[in-house]
Amino acid sequence: MCIRDRPYMYTDFMRLVVSHVSVNSVPDVNVVAVGGVSDLVGLPWFSYVNDGNIGIGFSVQDSDAGEVLVVDINYSTEPVQGTGVPIVEGLVLGEGVCEDVNFQDSTECGWDWNTSGVPDGNYYVLVLVKDSYSEWDLNVVDNVLGLDSTAPTGLVIGLPAPTRGPTGVVSFSATDATSGVKNYWVSVNGKPFENVGLDTNYAVSCDSPRVLFAFKATDFADNNSAVESVSFSCLTGGVGASPYC
Repeated sequence: MCIRDRPYMYTDFMRLVVSHVSVNSVPDVNVVAVGGVSDLVGLPWFSYVNDGNIGIGFSVQDSDAGEVLVVDINYSTEPVQGTGVPIVEGLVLGEGVCEDVNFQDSTECGWDWNTSGVPDGNYYVLVLVKDSYSEWDLNVVDNVLGLDSTAPTGLVIGLPAPTRGPTGVVSFSATDATSGVKNYWVSVNGKPFENVGLDTNYAVSCDSPRVLFAFKATDFADNNSAVESVSFSCLTGGVGASPYC
């Protein structure tokens, strides 16, 4: 029988072939948390000095049974694939990285990012997962994370004008180029440091002949500056040597 006598034979054959073709599924990845903070909210500032390694949590899924998945994780100032600096490349997802290797269900995975040497700044985290067919999916954090490993600098103390009154007002300030100053700490005459918020003026008692005033600053990544201090007389405003120097 000729094919032209069975016009539906070709259609039937192609339907049979297609029914036996396996269609590969594209993997899916989603960043879940950075530094233990959900990616659904604004991320805090991090400091290598205080935080060291920052955990990057992500979930992966691939409906193909027994699929081997590989991840690339980058950080970048832009949320664009190909613009980042590698955190890890070509990492096969398995035990020790993921909770299990059955990726047909959504599976939690994680990697610790050692931020030593990473310049201060605001960064996106990009997570790309590939399967054995080179199909891939990219997910970028919804919120940038700030890295600031530099303590506040430029500490300045302004002495009060000479006074015979009971108090004198000391002014002080510091700068932090990346995350900004979060709060100041003040100590008078060797007492424990007191958190004074962002107040940059502090009234000291002039009961003693000389006043020892010291302060430090903390930024939003919780880096603490060095202590700046001075001793002075309320009567003259004169400066003397300080045991903090």
